[in-house]
Amino acid sequence: MDVRFVSQPYDDSQNLMDFIMQSSAEIQYSSMTICVAWAKRSGIELVKPALEAFRDRGGTLTTILGISEGGATKQGLTLAHKLSSKAYVFHDRRGSTFHPKIYLFKGPEFSKLFVGSNNLTAGGTYYNYEAATITTIENSKIEDSKLLSEVESYFSKLISDKNLCIPLTSGLINDLVTEPRFRIADEDNSWRNRIRALAKEDENDEEDVDEIITPPKQLLEIFGKSIHTRTSRPRKIISSSPKSESPRTDTKKLPLISLKPTQGITKKTAPIFETWSKKLNASDAQHPPQKDSAVTGNVRLSQAGNPIDHKIYFREIFFGGENWIAVESKENGYEKCLVEFEVIDNEKNIGLVPFRIDHNAARIADQNNVPTVLKWGPTMGAYMRQNNHIDQWLTLISYTDGSYQMLITKDDPRSLN
Repeated sequence: MDVRFVSQPYDDSQNLMDFIMQSSAEIQYSSMTICVAWAKRSGIELVKPALEAFRDRGGTLTTILGISEGGATKQGLTLAHKLSSKAYVFHDRRGSTFHPKIYLFKGPEFSKLFVGSNNLTAGGTYYNYEAATITTIENSKIEDSKLLSEVESYFSKLISDKNLCIPLTSGLINDLVTEPRFRIADEDNSWRNRIRALAKEDENDEEDVDEIITPPKQLLEIFGKSIHTRTSRPRKIISSSPKSESPRTDTKKLPLISLKPTQGITKKTAPIFETWSKKLNASDAQHPPQKDSAVTGNVRLSQAGNPIDHKIYFREIFFGGENWIAVESKENGYEKCLVEFEVIDNEKNIGLVPFRIDHNAARIADQNNVPTVLKWGPTMGAYMRQNNHIDQWLTLISYTDGSYQMLITKDDPRSLN
């Protein structure tokens, strides 16, 4: 086993483009697997001739691509689909980012493995500052064979997770592109291309991109829950900072609530998954400031000083594992799910109450609008109107066992010991 370090972009070192170009030309390799967080046309085009030559001489190419954090593009997915023998998209809707960068060439006697920080983008292939290792594997050696087996087992585990790892087709690309919550970018509409257009620079025609994108008739729930048991999330540390007299507005990671066994509160044994808190204004608390104003019937699930991207947090992370269904609407991306909270109002247990969560990606509209709301419903709506909770704190807690709690407190729970 030979291991070398890659220090891209320095000229005394290889880069990812060198690795793919050179390895594709070596006839000892018969298959290649790319498992990467992001793939863009800007990167694939650089190695496209090598991959086409590899495929034309009988080599097989398998790609497993991520779409997390808005890093995927329509053109990258389309080009990967056309070049690959088998292609998949991997996405975990609970918010765990798909982040590997693995490139494996395999032959009957030798294999070559590239693992590092390099995505299959223009920057990742040659000009970004990246670090990686290239390992030459002799398949017959015990230690080498063990490493190869572990890498291939990882690929197999990803592909076998059929709710998260979906075969890439032109129809799936269409659905991903037209659904706003997946944030699939368009390289032809990037700021660089807009600047080039303004400068009247000629652009090459792209024959590999299907420009006809039609919206789906209704929102498709493409990704489901993982079939594999994962490492438990560690318990988060409770801050020992003193109480704050005003809401937190910084962007640091906020401490979790200390759930002490007090009267009426169920003591949870499962670790906390996520928490979110907000100071209720008159509208949220169902007491509009003007008597003739109608109550909204909901709480806007905004950022509210929490270190989150509220535009995707509640749909993809906090309630990401719930059964979201499409709502018939003139606007694409309108969904709802039903969840049950154990509600505790200032240490008084109200009991288990069902709530509807509405998410409408169209509300974002490239602004800082709030796409997700919690509907109080008839039971809690009446309760909130009968009791004044203005300027009190609402806290939503999600546990790793899938249960939820809702706390209403007079003090900011994020400042409690």
